[in-house]
Amino acid sequence: MRGGTALLRRLTAISLVRSHAALQGQHRLLPSLYQVLPNVRRPSVSRLLHAAARDETAGKPAAAVANGASAAAAPAEDEFDFETLPDRSGTGALKWDKYAGRDIIPLWVADMDFKTCPAIQTALQEYVQDGVYGYTNPTEGATSAVAGYLRGMGIEITSPKDEIIFLPGAVQTLNIVCRLLPPGAGVMVFTPIYPPFLSAPEYTGRTLVTVPLVRGPEDWTFDWEAMEAAISQKPDIGALLLCNPHNPVGRVFSAAELRRLGEFCERYDVVICSDEIHCDLVLEEGVAHVPMAALDEGRFAARTITVNAPSKTFNVPGLGCSYAVIADCALRRRFLREARGIITQNPTLGYVACEAAYATRSSGGGGGGGGGAAAWRAALRARLRGNRDLVYTFLCARAPEVIAHPMAATYLAWLDVRALAWRDPVLEFERGGVGLTDGRFFGAPGYVRLNFGLPRWRLEEGLERLAAVVEARRAALEVEVGSGSGGGGSADDSSAQP
Repeated sequence: MRGGTALLRRLTAISLVRSHAALQGQHRLLPSLYQVLPNVRRPSVSRLLHAAARDETAGKPAAAVANGASAAAAPAEDEFDFETLPDRSGTGALKWDKYAGRDIIPLWVADMDFKTCPAIQTALQEYVQDGVYGYTNPTEGATSAVAGYLRGMGIEITSPKDEIIFLPGAVQTLNIVCRLLPPGAGVMVFTPIYPPFLSAPEYTGRTLVTVPLVRGPEDWTFDWEAMEAAISQKPDIGALLLCNPHNPVGRVFSAAELRRLGEFCERYDVVICSDEIHCDLVLEEGVAHVPMAALDEGRFAARTITVNAPSKTFNVPGLGCSYAVIADCALRRRFLREARGIITQNPTLGYVACEAAYATRSSGGGGGGGGGAAAWRAALRARLRGNRDLVYTFLCARAPEVIAHPMAATYLAWLDVRALAWRDPVLEFERGGVGLTDGRFFGAPGYVRLNFGLPRWRLEEGLERLAAVVEARRAALEVEVGSGSGGGGSADDSSAQP
């Protein structure tokens, strides 16, 4: 009986791998003998990556291999240093300080372990040399650069100084948007979601209304019936907080989905706050980000507050330069009134970085970044695409119990670890030397988020540690099942979503 149970578990693992491979569209990643016969040697992470790269490029023309664009784009990744790991220990770095003094690779908060692009470094160095760092109003250079960037994405900007409101961060915007509503009014949020989306309504005395995303045949999408049910139960829902591209599931919503969402908000007179901070990090070929305010020639712009920043793309979150884009005069006045006394001056260096990132919109449309910044951004996306594919390939082959859902954008992998039946997955991975973000903070117990924005060799180390933890858990579960003790320490799946 015990041997039969063990074999059943191995067959289940094979099924997971097949399902995972199909989910990622990587049908070549089928299980090999090492998943059934434990003595067969397991491939290293580097061998998995190289094999996947060979399979991916085999038979494709050079243009298709080079980022789906042009052959000239292929070497762009090598023009910048994405292999040096900056030593951030002792610098107050949030990401690293969490595990100071412990042998844990930090793959948690959305902060990449790459130096920012040389163009931004140079702009900051030149400004600092002047030696004057007083209070600064939004600069003409930053405002003009952001306006050009937005126009390049199809967002109509008539009066940049009025319509672009600089802020220290996107989180402040979420809280101000909630304050636009009467106390107790409803704020709709799609879960799982970046934690400040869940806390902003509570902090401002409004009512959080969560509507879980659902897994469709191909990807995550909105649950339209659940949205209608929610607003029928809470008719005073006045704002919808949207994250697109989505953190943490990595989804880039289509124009059709956004149109239907906009029509829903039109029907019930709901303000849309669209956080698009990851819009320049679309990794999937053939997928394009559509700004909510640009959809259908600005049909929904009058009820949309767009939130963006160069912080994620160019890895400058510590400089505190975000912005909200509000085309409608009345909505903008309400926003500024609620922000009064909360938002005053923004960090001076944030304007400098913002201008350097967006100074001259890159050719080819969709997003910005000037000169060297544009080239760096293109190289970064190529590197992140390779890191993402490594995560897919590795998990399929070495840790099939961990399911990575498709990630069209961001450098954040959303991992379903419910099959491992842990009460506290993050603690278990930390014991194995890997620091991840707990899905409970996003409203999804049983999931974790992994940041793959770091040098590949370091990511490989983290994945190897992750695999060791999963393999140990797999062996422990086999013993538990074989001895009839059940899945001790299992999570309560009744509360897990989605």
